Amino acid sequence: MSGTTAQRLTTLIDAEHALLGELAALVEREFTEVRSRKANQQVLDEILVEKTALVEALDAATGERLSWLEAHQLPSHGEALKAAMAELDSSGDLHDRYLRFEADAIACRDRNRQLGQLNLRQLQSVEQALKLFAQRGDSENPAYTSLGESHTPQASRFLGSA
Repeated sequence: MSGTTAQRLTTLIDAEHALLGELAALVEREFTEVRSRKANQQVLDEILVEKTALVEALDAATGERLSWLEAHQLPSHGEALKAAMAELDSSGDLHDRYLRFEADAIACRDRNRQLGQLNLRQLQSVEQALKLFAQRGDSENPAYTSLGESHTPQASRFLGSA
């Protein structure tokens, strides 16, 4: 296999990695904004628009790389791809670039999962607060437990006398 093949694959991986780096920075910015006590919804909306565009660009770059690999009858992932890279580039530079790309992709995915968990916890907190407000309207004098649940004192008296 030729050096031109290795150069083209390096270019494809570098382009994909650059987009991934932008996405990772944006996910980190979103994470920081969501964690702040004064999260700005307009900023979060702007981040979401940017994030969507970056994910689409990254998806297109990944598709281009996979199509190129298929057209050159090269494996698309895993150990087979790493072995093919070693054959294409004996210096190991291509392999190292791919490993950095792979590690950064895993780190970005993990941070995005953390962001999702943070968003879910915040959503659950809001839902719980709304539930408490809704329950408050159902009863004149609700009593709240340490878990944030409510019960009417009169209902517990009836249960205690049963």
